[in-house]
Amino acid sequence: MKIINSIVDKIKNIEYVDVIGTAMDGKEAYNKIIDLKPEMVFAKYNMENMNGLEVIESSKEKLESDVPIFNMIIDNNIKEEEIDKAYEIIGNKLNSLIESTDEIPDSIANIINEYVEYKNNR
Repeated sequence: MKIINSIVDKIKNIEYVDVIGTAMDGKEAYNKIIDLKPEMVFAKYNMENMNGLEVIESSKEKLESDVPIFNMIIDNNIKEEEIDKAYEIIGNKLNSLIESTDEIPDSIANIINEYVEYKNNR
């Protein structure tokens, strides 16, 4: 819960960005993605009930082309084949991989700021 709070606090300080939901496990994350249809998702790969790859697969299956941009927080135990499969499923909608470190909130802020800049320049 501590990491979720630090991420939410960091995001709330970014202008023009709203946090519309948080989840404690993969199944809850999937349900919120389907219900809330966020533009961008930050999710740990290793979650209870559904891992990050399963959340991506299920979201893509349900939402088809409206699947959000995924950013995956990973650790060293994730097999490269699983990450490759996530990219295959949703293509360029997997925006980035974030290694599990204390710098996660700053990485997330940088990703959001880059995305906002990209959208504003389109």
